[in-house]
Amino acid sequence: MALPAVVLSAGAWFMFDRSGAALVLTDNRTQSTTATVERRNLVSVLASNASVVPSPTYSLTAPQSGVYRRDRSKKGVLPAGAVIGWIRSSNGRVPVTNPVESTVQDELASSGTTVPQGLPLVSLRASGYGIRTTISEALIYRLSDLGPEATAQIDHGPGPFPCQVLGGPDRGGEGDGSAVSVTCAPPADLRLFPGLKGVLAVRTGEARDVLALPVEAVAGTAERGRVRVREATGSTKTRDVKLGITDGSYIQIVDGLAVGDVVMSPAPALTDQGEG
Repeated sequence: MALPAVVLSAGAWFMFDRSGAALVLTDNRTQSTTATVERRNLVSVLASNASVVPSPTYSLTAPQSGVYRRDRSKKGVLPAGAVIGWIRSSNGRVPVTNPVESTVQDELASSGTTVPQGLPLVSLRASGYGIRTTISEALIYRLSDLGPEATAQIDHGPGPFPCQVLGGPDRGGEGDGSAVSVTCAPPADLRLFPGLKGVLAVRTGEARDVLALPVEAVAGTAERGRVRVREATGSTKTRDVKLGITDGSYIQIVDGLAVGDVVMSPAPALTDQGEG
């Protein structure tokens, strides 16, 4: 007696009997749903494990693109609020300010050169304690609009309390270097000890009344992405979109779609360029 043939095709199992009729046994293909572009308020907060470090090093970064001018008179131990230089552009001159008492360690950019926004300019060492977290490099784009203040809490200790962010994200992760660190300065009157563990939550952006889609409907998580739009005819077409911030559940659509547009979910594969 001949046994039925079993064939796997496009993710579905079929059994063919002797007459050639196909009987579907199981189907593990992903079922598509739809998502509609809507307006939302988004707040991006990134929370991760952190630890207390004494006299942490950090970098001041360029607040905007332009020509960097270093004030060479500012060296050694600098008080909080010291202006170590300026960035001049068509938008005017913006100061580069030291947030807490610190000692200059190294010059990372040359005075008189044109620098992009976010470029490390000067390395410093803070006088007090810092609270540092290490974040995967995959999330670095969420730190592009890092706010000036974070919130921290120490395990079995004080918190939550405000914590002033020191400079921009730094290369400082453990292991193979595929991570960045963010450091903040806790209140000076807070009693801490080196090595204490806790949590640091940094606010990385806020956008109000913006176009948004669920993250699972968009291929990409920063700057540029791709969606599969459902046309009025019922067919689908891939479209490139410009992305903004995400709160982990929804992502901002800066350009490429309008309110009410319907896209397919899950998101298209990066190789999907055609129509459906």
